[in-house]
Amino acid sequence: MSTCIRYKISNRLKVDNAAFCKPSDINPITGNPIYRDSFGKTVYRNADRIFDRNNESDIDITDNADMVFNLYFRKQSTYFVNKIYPAIPVSSLRHDLMDRARRMTRVNNEHHPWVDMTDEEMLRSCGLILEDPETNKEGITLAAILLFGTDNRIMSVLPQHKTDAIFRVFNVDRYDDMDVVITNLIESYDYLIEFGKKHLNDVFTLDGIQRVSARDKILREIISNLLIHRDFSGGYVPKLVIERDKIIIENASLTHGHGNLNLKTLRPFAKNPPIAKVFREIGLADELGSGMRNSYKYTKLYSGGEPIFTEADVFTTVIPLSEAATATVGPTTQGTTQAELSER
Repeated sequence: MSTCIRYKISNRLKVDNAAFCKPSDINPITGNPIYRDSFGKTVYRNADRIFDRNNESDIDITDNADMVFNLYFRKQSTYFVNKIYPAIPVSSLRHDLMDRARRMTRVNNEHHPWVDMTDEEMLRSCGLILEDPETNKEGITLAAILLFGTDNRIMSVLPQHKTDAIFRVFNVDRYDDMDVVITNLIESYDYLIEFGKKHLNDVFTLDGIQRVSARDKILREIISNLLIHRDFSGGYVPKLVIERDKIIIENASLTHGHGNLNLKTLRPFAKNPPIAKVFREIGLADELGSGMRNSYKYTKLYSGGEPIFTEADVFTTVIPLSEAATATVGPTTQGTTQAELSER
């Protein structure tokens, strides 16, 4: 049996770019060798067909151009946000946003290196100015534009960039409140945080003997994750949806698996390192994987439930809410409907 497996993997008539494969372990029950996938970033064809793994099934995607493109894109070693724009000068970015970033770094480190850097030096330190290996020309990256660019500049290089914020508690067929956020990532964070605070009550919670705002902690983690780890290459619109009993976050993702994530077996992957680095430096995010741990901790304090993280082409986060989180405060007159109340 093991000879047959080795033959098929190394047979170019079955698998192109034939790979050498050797057993990594022995099954203690059957005594058969165990072969583990070690094919890396290469896309292989089986009998001249391309298959993509989806949970427990192998799907033939050879004739679907979009799915084949996405497969190659997932396996490439470069990041979409590192796309270089040599014709766009550093001076076209918002100096006020970079100054704000410098001020934010002082909260944790009064002598942060950014404080004494010029705008260009600051961008270089974050990997936001790179050299195109094909043309040898330097330029700012897409990540730099998304972080510090003007709205018009962002729309010119990434017209699909936006985030939907939806409050849907009373009018469940449509929405009670909605905001479409189309701006840089730093100010997008501000708008989404304020939207969450507007519609979620700050329930009294204790962490040990210290009172904390579990609502604010949860919003910080899920919104920074929404902005940092999205797949900017696609057209899927990321969403923050607040419903009566849960918060739902939907975000296009370059998936490394399918199904619900387990906190104990979590293996986080960096998806947009330059953006994540800036968010960490200015205090809006922490180390990779901490967001999931903090979401578990503060969701238990806020609602008593546990969040659900589901990895797929659209990464979904569900934060359960208690009734108190979205309850409307104040008396209502007889005959006033909930939908009418929400419009006031």
